[in-house]
Amino acid sequence: MFSEVEKLKTRYAHQIEDGRKISVFTSMPEYQWYVEHVVKPTIEEYTDRIMKGSINSDKEDWILRGMVQGMQLMIDTPEQFIKTASEAKEKARLQEEAIEDDL
Repeated sequence: MFSEVEKLKTRYAHQIEDGRKISVFTSMPEYQWYVEHVVKPTIEEYTDRIMKGSINSDKEDWILRGMVQGMQLMIDTPEQFIKTASEAKEKARLQEEAIEDDL
Protein backbone atom coordinates (compact mmCIF):
# COMPACT_ATOMS: atom_id res chain seq x y z
CA MET A 1 0.00 0.00 0.00
CA PHE A 2 2.77 2.41 0.90
CA SER A 3 4.30 2.10 -2.57
CA GLU A 4 0.91 2.83 -4.19
CA VAL A 5 0.56 6.01 -2.14
CA GLU A 6 4.07 7.07 -3.11
CA LYS A 7 3.36 6.36 -6.78
CA LEU A 8 0.24 8.52 -6.62
CA LYS A 9 2.12 11.32 -4.85
CA THR A 10 4.86 11.18 -7.49
CA ARG A 11 2.36 11.20 -10.35
CA TYR A 12 0.46 14.15 -8.86
CA ALA A 13 3.72 16.02 -8.28
CA HIS A 14 4.72 15.52 -11.92
CA GLN A 15 1.33 16.68 -13.17
CA ILE A 16 1.44 19.74 -10.93
CA GLU A 17 4.98 20.60 -12.05
CA ASP A 18 4.07 20.15 -15.73
CA GLY A 19 1.07 22.45 -15.23
CA ARG A 20 3.25 25.10 -13.60
CA LYS A 21 5.78 24.98 -16.43
CA ILE A 22 3.10 25.26 -19.09
CA SER A 23 1.36 28.04 -17.17
CA VAL A 24 4.58 30.04 -16.98
CA PHE A 25 5.31 29.47 -20.67
CA THR A 26 1.82 30.39 -21.84
CA SER A 27 1.75 33.52 -19.71
CA MET A 28 4.79 34.92 -21.49
CA PRO A 29 3.95 37.94 -23.65
CA GLU A 30 5.79 36.44 -26.62
CA TYR A 31 3.66 33.30 -26.56
CA GLN A 32 0.45 35.26 -26.13
CA TRP A 33 1.39 37.60 -28.98
CA TYR A 34 2.20 34.65 -31.23
CA VAL A 35 -1.10 32.92 -30.49
CA GLU A 36 -3.19 36.08 -30.86
CA HIS A 37 -1.45 37.56 -33.92
CA VAL A 38 -0.26 34.52 -35.85
CA VAL A 39 -1.98 31.28 -34.87
CA LYS A 40 -5.57 32.40 -34.36
CA PRO A 41 -5.71 34.59 -37.51
CA THR A 42 -4.19 31.75 -39.54
CA ILE A 43 -6.79 29.32 -38.18
CA GLU A 44 -9.55 31.79 -39.07
CA GLU A 45 -8.17 32.35 -42.57
CA TYR A 46 -7.76 28.65 -43.35
CA THR A 47 -11.16 27.80 -41.89
CA ASP A 48 -12.76 30.54 -43.96
CA ARG A 49 -11.07 29.22 -47.12
CA ILE A 50 -12.21 25.67 -46.34
CA MET A 51 -15.79 26.71 -45.58
CA LYS A 52 -16.09 28.85 -48.73
CA GLY A 53 -14.78 26.03 -50.88
CA SER A 54 -12.14 28.24 -52.46
CA ILE A 55 -9.48 25.54 -52.36
CA ASN A 56 -8.36 24.18 -55.71
CA SER A 57 -7.71 20.54 -54.86
CA ASP A 58 -8.66 17.87 -52.36
CA LYS A 59 -5.02 17.50 -51.39
CA GLU A 60 -4.72 21.18 -50.48
CA ASP A 61 -8.02 20.95 -48.57
CA TRP A 62 -6.72 18.00 -46.52
CA ILE A 63 -3.45 19.79 -45.84
CA LEU A 64 -5.21 22.94 -44.64
CA ARG A 65 -7.58 20.93 -42.45
CA GLY A 66 -4.60 19.18 -40.87
CA MET A 67 -2.84 22.48 -40.31
CA VAL A 68 -5.93 23.93 -38.64
CA GLN A 69 -6.19 20.92 -36.36
CA GLY A 70 -2.49 21.12 -35.49
CA MET A 71 -2.64 24.82 -34.70
CA GLN A 72 -5.78 24.32 -32.62
CA LEU A 73 -3.93 21.65 -30.62
CA MET A 74 -1.23 24.22 -29.94
CA ILE A 75 -3.88 26.35 -28.23
CA ASP A 76 -5.88 23.58 -26.53
CA THR A 77 -3.09 21.37 -25.18
CA PRO A 78 -1.57 23.88 -22.73
CA GLU A 79 -5.04 24.50 -21.30
CA GLN A 80 -5.42 20.74 -20.75
CA PHE A 81 -2.06 20.55 -18.93
CA ILE A 82 -3.15 23.38 -16.62
CA LYS A 83 -6.50 21.70 -15.99
CA THR A 84 -4.80 18.38 -15.22
CA ALA A 85 -2.46 20.14 -12.78
CA SER A 86 -5.40 21.71 -10.99
CA GLU A 87 -7.13 18.34 -10.70
CA ALA A 88 -3.88 16.76 -9.44
CA LYS A 89 -3.59 19.43 -6.73
CA GLU A 90 -7.10 18.63 -5.55
CA LYS A 91 -6.49 14.88 -5.62
CA ALA A 92 -3.20 15.30 -3.72
CA ARG A 93 -4.97 17.39 -1.09
CA LEU A 94 -7.71 14.79 -0.71
CA GLN A 95 -5.13 12.03 -0.50
CA GLU A 96 -3.28 13.85 2.28
CA GLU A 97 -6.52 14.36 4.18
CA ALA A 98 -7.35 10.67 3.83
CA ILE A 99 -3.93 9.68 5.10
CA GLU A 100 -4.23 12.04 8.07
CA ASP A 101 -7.69 10.68 8.87
CA ASP A 102 -6.33 7.11 8.90
CA LEU A 103 -3.62 8.00 11.41
